[in-house]
Amino acid sequence: MSATTKNSEFRAAESPSFILDTANLVNAKSIKAGINEVKVDKSIITTQVFKNDELQGIQTEISSNGIDTDKFNVKLLNTNVFSPGKYKLSVSIRAPKGFISPKIVEQKITQDFKWGVLAINPDKAVYNP
Repeated sequence: MSATTKNSEFRAAESPSFILDTANLVNAKSIKAGINEVKVDKSIITTQVFKNDELQGIQTEISSNGIDTDKFNVKLLNTNVFSPGKYKLSVSIRAPKGFISPKIVEQKITQDFKWGVLAINPDKAVYNP
C-alpha cells in the first residue's frame, strides 16, 4: 500500500494530489467521492493532514481514479488555509480480511510533502560580487 505523487514540493498556487494504491486491500470500479472519508464496500478510507504533528483543518477529496480498481485519487482542498511548510498526509484503511468470520484490518501510511516553500537552485555554488 502506498501514496505517491509526481512532485513532493508544491507551489502556493497548486492543490497537492496523490495516488493511493491499496494493493488490492480495497477494490471498487467507481465510488462516490467523499471528503476526508469514503466507504467502499465494507472498507473505509480516511485521510488527515498534519503539520508539525498537529492535525490541520484541511479537507481531502477521495475519488476513484477510473482506471485501476485498487487505486484512488486523493486531492487536498481549501489550500487557502495552508501556510508554507512541510506537511504529512496520513491515510488509514480499515478493511475486512478473511471469508469466514472476517477480522477488521487497519493499515496506515503517510506521505510527506512541502507546500509553498521557495527553493532556489543556483547555477554556481558561489557568486562573486
